[in-house]
Amino acid sequence: MKSEEIKFLKELQHELLTQDKLCQADPRFWVIRDYRWDIIPMDYADEYRVYDNEGTNWTLNQFADYIKDEECYDEILEELDLTNSNELDFDDIENIVESINKYYDSYEYEIHGVNCESFIVPDTMFLTNREAKEHLKSNHYHYTSKAHTYAMTAWRSPQVEKLIHILQTADFEEEAE
Repeated sequence: MKSEEIKFLKELQHELLTQDKLCQADPRFWVIRDYRWDIIPMDYADEYRVYDNEGTNWTLNQFADYIKDEECYDEILEELDLTNSNELDFDDIENIVESINKYYDSYEYEIHGVNCESFIVPDTMFLTNREAKEHLKSNHYHYTSKAHTYAMTAWRSPQVEKLIHILQTADFEEEAE
């Protein structure tokens, strides 16, 4: 092996042995965990969001602010007597959505029940938490602001277990000679 490869393995070994285990058994690795809004039946929703026909979505309060800022919806707000309302509840938003869709004879907006669900981002796997954090920092634009590193165990994976064990216990000083 080349000396830079041995140096890399020694540094990796040190990091594997000294990093926080985060309550995970060996063989441990890190991934990126992110969150998304999954549309579900209204009766089971954690919250409600308004979606437009282009996929943009807002919380009810964000949608209320958006509608109030758009002059083209002033007439609808006046019809519903909501022009001076500071706080709009679910029924108000539902009436606004129905009125806009009726006025424009389209399904411009829809209210959906949603739950915030966590998921493991596909194609992410890191041997160290530091590397996972660096990846997240340099690729933040691919993730939501809630994304974070997440420790996992390669349970019942003998090859991964053996590889991690070798990385943690090999005498790389001997290899250098």
